[in-house]
Amino acid sequence: MKKAMVIVLAMAMLMSVMLVGCGGKGESKAVEPPQWVVDFLGHEPTGKLAEIYEKGELHYVVSPDFAPSEFIVPGKTGDEQYAGSDIELAKHIAEKMGVKLKIEALDFDSCLTYMSEGLADIAITGLAATEKRREAMDFTDPYNLDTVSYQGLMIANKDKDIYTSYEAFKGKTVAVQNGSLQQQLAEKYLVPAGANIYPVTKTADAILMLDAGTVDACVMSSDNGDNYAMTYKNLGMIPKDVLYLPDTSNTSAAIPFGENEDYLLVLNKIINDQIAEGLYVQWQTEAEALCKELAIEF
Repeated sequence: MKKAMVIVLAMAMLMSVMLVGCGGKGESKAVEPPQWVVDFLGHEPTGKLAEIYEKGELHYVVSPDFAPSEFIVPGKTGDEQYAGSDIELAKHIAEKMGVKLKIEALDFDSCLTYMSEGLADIAITGLAATEKRREAMDFTDPYNLDTVSYQGLMIANKDKDIYTSYEAFKGKTVAVQNGSLQQQLAEKYLVPAGANIYPVTKTADAILMLDAGTVDACVMSSDNGDNYAMTYKNLGMIPKDVLYLPDTSNTSAAIPFGENEDYLLVLNKIINDQIAEGLYVQWQTEAEALCKELAIEF
């Protein structure tokens, strides 16, 4: 009797699994690409782009700790908690592609790992398309053509007459965000001069350390540094005509290596169209205003 009962239960469990499997196969999330995509490509999407339409969503990873490009809005949850110009660009891309946007927040280093290992579809999180990164992932055209800011060093204002050359940082400790363009530049220009690099998870952590005197300088973009200087009056960027870290890369979206020809064509079309419309500049302005309203440092 017990044996018969075990057989019945086993058969019931098997049928249950089969039903669940059948139900899963019938529940397709695939979406049809917008007609403009097909017309633009001249054919149905292939490769990575076809995979995205089969899923019906764009899996986007971001490190939301770099206001006003990407940050968390206090008091909000879910996707509503994420704001910033990069976030708006991701939303815009998903909308133009005709798919849902799945946002996953990670630390900056993990965003790079996700791209190099193909664990997400796109990363838009203040990434510079450096040659080193191009060895592990593909990049779109630049989406923020900023010709005003530069990569430089933030220091205590009292030390402005000391740090006028790379060699002045010999034996000094310089904080940089781990895995960032700034870390690469520091390793290229400052380490050979004898500086010690101190990687941190967030740029804001580097600022706090500099303010406390724990480190001697921070490497960051001048626009970000100038904004921090509005709060930390004792800190400031070394002027570009005195000292800066040369960089020829641009801020772009990263995608995994793969069959990306159609995917890149569509992404670059959307990105260049929004540049022509001035959308990213508008999103930046709105994000800065929101940061000031919420007293979020940037």
